Amino acid sequence: MKNLIALIFLLITNSLFSQVLDTIWYDAKWQKCTKTDAIYYRIATYNTESNNYSVVDYYKSGKIQMTGTFTSIEPEVKDGMFVWYLEDGNSSQKIEYKNNVIIKRVKNGVEIPQGTKKHPEFPGGMTALAQYIQNNTIYPTKAAKQKIQGKVVVKFRVNANGKVDNVQVINSVHPLLKKEAMRIVKSFPKFIPGELNGTTIPFYYTVPIDFQIPKN
Repeated sequence: MKNLIALIFLLITNSLFSQVLDTIWYDAKWQKCTKTDAIYYRIATYNTESNNYSVVDYYKSGKIQMTGTFTSIEPEVKDGMFVWYLEDGNSSQKIEYKNNVIIKRVKNGVEIPQGTKKHPEFPGGMTALAQYIQNNTIYPTKAAKQKIQGKVVVKFRVNANGKVDNVQVINSVHPLLKKEAMRIVKSFPKFIPGELNGTTIPFYYTVPIDFQIPKN
């Protein structure tokens, strides 16, 4: 009886912190298609605690083709270790990503050297970024009156010129806070652009904005 209760508790807990998304079917060129025409399919689970997606791609036979973690599905933003498999079950390669940038690649057990990377930088660094958010947040009056508070997670891209674009909210507690969080991020000044081998390239960022009702 105790084991049954523990199992039920575990299932309920897992359902609270994760959500399995609809299966996506792909053809041989990894274009979305119908189940009938599919060669591969994908099952993604959204993790509410970590605000990311655990993704497993399968061959149509049901064998695993790839495992990895995305911070965004559309557009796809890889973050963490990805492992690809042959249909016989053997690993073909492993690639570690950070905001869609390759950090480490291992193929056939051999690490392949990567280029020099430099991530974008907010003017003054992360401390200045946190201070900017704090100084420029305008708490929505209606939200304050209704005692609405919580964290909003915003994803955005710093393009090759250092400008912020492609702003999207991936987790929010209320539309009023979502709107204000997007306004703040869109107001960010230009970053120092990220680089790969000396060439400026776009990077994706994720920033949490915590809304707490000011105490009188």
